[in-house]
Amino acid sequence: MCPLAKYPVLGSIFKPFRRSQQKTLALIVSAIAEAGTCASLALSAHIAARRGVQVASALRQLQRLLANPRVRMHELTVSMLRLIAQGVQHVHEHKHLLIALDWTEWGAEEKSLLVAAAIVGTRAIPVRAAAFFGASEIPLSRNARENLFVARLVRAIRDAGTRAILLCDRGFRRVSLLVHLQRLEQPFVVRLAKHVSVELERGGSASGSASGSASGSGGHSGRRLKEQPLSPGTALDLGRVHVRKDRAIELRVVGIWATGQKEPWWLVTNLFDASLEELAALYDRRMGVEEQFRDVNGCRFGAQLKWTQIQTPRYLSRLLLLVGVAAMLWTAVGVAITEERPKAQASVKSRGARLSLLKLGIYFLTELRRRRHLGIRFVMHHLPPPELRLFPWLHVAPS
Repeated sequence: MCPLAKYPVLGSIFKPFRRSQQKTLALIVSAIAEAGTCASLALSAHIAARRGVQVASALRQLQRLLANPRVRMHELTVSMLRLIAQGVQHVHEHKHLLIALDWTEWGAEEKSLLVAAAIVGTRAIPVRAAAFFGASEIPLSRNARENLFVARLVRAIRDAGTRAILLCDRGFRRVSLLVHLQRLEQPFVVRLAKHVSVELERGGSASGSASGSASGSGGHSGRRLKEQPLSPGTALDLGRVHVRKDRAIELRVVGIWATGQKEPWWLVTNLFDASLEELAALYDRRMGVEEQFRDVNGCRFGAQLKWTQIQTPRYLSRLLLLVGVAAMLWTAVGVAITEERPKAQASVKSRGARLSLLKLGIYFLTELRRRRHLGIRFVMHHLPPPELRLFPWLHVAPS
């Protein structure tokens, strides 16, 4: 049976492409979904067994697709973002997608991937990627690569007709990137390093500040974040401040220190009206991209991207997006199975669920396909919204 008939949702996702391209894309994604792996040789063997061809022939077909410049990944990113946004907003009134950015590296070849992943539930689905091989490719141009990556991601978000909040760890704290995001009018929450300096206007206000920075007249007062009065179990909202001693950009900075944690989160954002609880809940979901790396890269629990034999950066980034499409299908199937079998994730009190929704989807995909229509409505109705944690302990440090 044609993969587009077996998985009708793939026809909707690949609609921007030519019919012949749709068929090949659907063949590759359905093979990833059914085999539960994206390791190139294992994937080619699965395709060969299905089509009755040699493994080498299937491998060449995979390589031709990944090398085809007419298969534009921007259209695929837009299509994925649109579907995820429709699914999340269908079950929950989220105004924004949450998209986490991070780097991942592995292997003697020093493969590096810059990934943007949309948060669904407690996990994430890769929607855009850029791969680089070799340490010499990155250091002198890493900032420029990140800026270009972010600009293309923001364009895809807008082409999809949706809105998103970008979530980034300390590796993306540089002021030039914050300025770039602000110019793009892109909402974000980024973690800062504790040595970053902020400038508060004298006579301004900083909710919860125990220092004299909230009073006085004229000029400005600066100090490093680690010098701010913040203790475990409290939070500090500095309000609008100038980041860095040269007052490069004015943004909102908050500090959140959970009890039992070694250090606080210092977050910089252009979400000036969000509460501390909302900002904590948003940034907390950034961890979904770390789980996504295990789901995709892992050789024991994941889709074994680390085992791929692909040696061309552009091909690897394209393959990751196809894995992202499979991950959407796996996640939707996993949710559907938990609705039918509430104990399917084999949860235990001490460890929680032992099977992720994604892994459950891999195991039950073929069985569910035989009795359910896996179209766009099925996926849209079964993609979980971001699972935001509550932070009831949050309160502003007394002044």
